[in-house]
Amino acid sequence: MYFFYVDESGNRDPSSGTAFRPKDHIYVLLAVGLYERQWRPFELEISRLKLELAHYLHRDGNPRFGLVDAYYDQLNTRNAVILASIIDKRELRSDTTHDVMHRWAYELLLERIEHYMRQYHHRHQALIVMDDTNTQLNQFIAMEHAALLRRGNPNMLFPHIVEYPFFTRSELSNGVQLADLLAYNVYRAFRDEDVDYPYFRTILPKVYRRRDTGTLAGLKVWPETSPLVDLPLRPPPYECEGE
Repeated sequence: MYFFYVDESGNRDPSSGTAFRPKDHIYVLLAVGLYERQWRPFELEISRLKLELAHYLHRDGNPRFGLVDAYYDQLNTRNAVILASIIDKRELRSDTTHDVMHRWAYELLLERIEHYMRQYHHRHQALIVMDDTNTQLNQFIAMEHAALLRRGNPNMLFPHIVEYPFFTRSELSNGVQLADLLAYNVYRAFRDEDVDYPYFRTILPKVYRRRDTGTLAGLKVWPETSPLVDLPLRPPPYECEGE
């Protein structure tokens, strides 16, 4: 089984404002995937570093390591994979609600995950683990998730995804915290249209690429009329690794 930790960056307001009063125009929903056997060593390593950080802060307020760097290191150590949907609010219809925008983002993300599982781990299932934000949103996501798995969408069925998502508080999940960090990296790069943003370049090699063509398939910009679709990402050679 694969665990896909999901979190967002940007706000859920679907409006991008006006030319005179612009608002945040990017919304990102991101998943970082780990094979089940990598979950425990990932948790143990990050938890160990957090305890060490707490010890140094309590003792002299001078931690001697970077916890953020440790999260990035775990992407390579644990053979993680990154997938994300990026919504450009400037291209949305004026009557789009925040629920509709989130549903599109979630459906596009599940498509990326299903594609990845088919190509690299077709014998495994994918469990979605999400930040427990509020009961109403959790119910909305769970219902949409169940509907997609029951009937699919015009593009595909979702046989590799577990029936219901699992919700947990972000402060209790190192995986969700990692997804939060990575989502901001993607958000920042697409908001500023700066694909050379250093932290984004750091994580780009871990974004899902198709096995057959090498095409960068883990980032989906929507709507397709967005100019962000044509950002020149130029990832280095990379092949998703197995368990």
